[in-house]
Amino acid sequence: MTSRMLQVQTDFPQTPSSEGTLSVRIHKHYSSHSGFKLETEFTAAPGVTVIVGHSGAGKTTLLRCVAGLCDPEDGRIAIGDRVLFDFKQRIRIEPARRRVGYVFQDLALFPHLTVRENVMYGLRRLCKEERERRTRDIVESFQIEHLCERRPKEISGGEQQRVALARSLVIEPEALLLDEPLSSLDVRTKESIIEDLRVWNRAHGIPVLYVTHDRGELLALGDRVISLDRGRVVAEGSPVQAVAGMSRTTIPQLSTFQNLFDAAVVSHRNKEGTTVCQLSGSSLRIETPRVQLPVGSEVRIGIRAADVVIAASQPITGVLQRLLVFICSGNTSRSPLAQAICNAEIARRLKVPLECLGEIGVRAVSAGLSAESGAPMTREAQQALQEAGVPIPAHAARNLDSELANSAELILCMTESQQQIAASKFPDAADKIVCLHAEGDIDDPTGKGQAAFSSLVDLLRNLVAARLDVLGIQEAA
Repeated sequence: MTSRMLQVQTDFPQTPSSEGTLSVRIHKHYSSHSGFKLETEFTAAPGVTVIVGHSGAGKTTLLRCVAGLCDPEDGRIAIGDRVLFDFKQRIRIEPARRRVGYVFQDLALFPHLTVRENVMYGLRRLCKEERERRTRDIVESFQIEHLCERRPKEISGGEQQRVALARSLVIEPEALLLDEPLSSLDVRTKESIIEDLRVWNRAHGIPVLYVTHDRGELLALGDRVISLDRGRVVAEGSPVQAVAGMSRTTIPQLSTFQNLFDAAVVSHRNKEGTTVCQLSGSSLRIETPRVQLPVGSEVRIGIRAADVVIAASQPITGVLQRLLVFICSGNTSRSPLAQAICNAEIARRLKVPLECLGEIGVRAVSAGLSAESGAPMTREAQQALQEAGVPIPAHAARNLDSELANSAELILCMTESQQQIAASKFPDAADKIVCLHAEGDIDDPTGKGQAAFSSLVDLLRNLVAARLDVLGIQEAA
């Protein structure tokens, strides 16, 4: 069985001791207009506890209370046996002495300081040697050592985010608070930072409270999820348990993942670029996009409800209203070539006339990112198809839009930069935007002669065939 889905690594924590556990019990009015009161009690073991909820649910107020930036009207906050706040005992540790790292949504980097000076800011009380050691280690961990002499305005948003994380972690905090830290970043940058943060926390094992609205971040980082609504906890547990308990009205951003399953990695199909997983408590195996995890690793798999089809009779293998979109910049050579080759191969496998693909619900189309609307396929591309015996489709260039992106099962780009641009333009479809060639860019053959187009056709045939295999579009009996 194959399906388009999201697969993520999860480091399931062992049963923790109370040492290092963040315990929170808060009562605080946080909205004078609505009268909402934050009334919550929970513990967060070492690992990542994701906090989700509507705007105004109390998420940021919760983080501010833990950091000491505002005080509850009653309650207790502690890390292990170290009490940070206790209303009844009149204990209130100053924010600077709580050893709690905090990354704000707006980052709050000092514009007049260099990256190195920003990272070292919280180490002023340490000796020079220790300041330099910690700074060196953390900038290497977050891959920003080459930026140390620049100022925030001279680096990208993703690099600024890494600096903010490094500055919060260099103090070796006992807990870390993250308030939607990756919300403004493109998908690829976000994935890279998430991986670095995951590796860091595996090594240090502190409680992390991570506020987000992003389902990918929730599934990629979360060991546990707490859902807030009007200041109260309405669902909590593992990502699978919590998301299952969230209603559409509570967390609409996460409602597209109605089906979450625990599974284990069984094998990797390197040639096809997939990983085979077996659902826990079942003999059912599912192929997912390739991930760098050893066999036996525990994972979670999310499948959208729209990708689940119930049929009264056996459908044609792999054919259930599936639309593949090939993307290039101008949509006059590479992507229309891929479209024509893909449709011809689908028709061959299913043993149906090419013109019937739309009727049976599976087909490929092409689109551009900066195409001149209505531009024809290049003459060289048409000649290459003709030489290869592939029917030349009617073609008029169009650009990728929201309707097409939302309708697609998979959006296949010719280059990595095109993937990044498409993902930033259509973030809701980002998880299904991938490169057609996993090992490198597919260059534009324009101006390189007819032989370059013929070579491109051969390459696209191999890539398309492998992709259809992965998608389960097999030859009909």
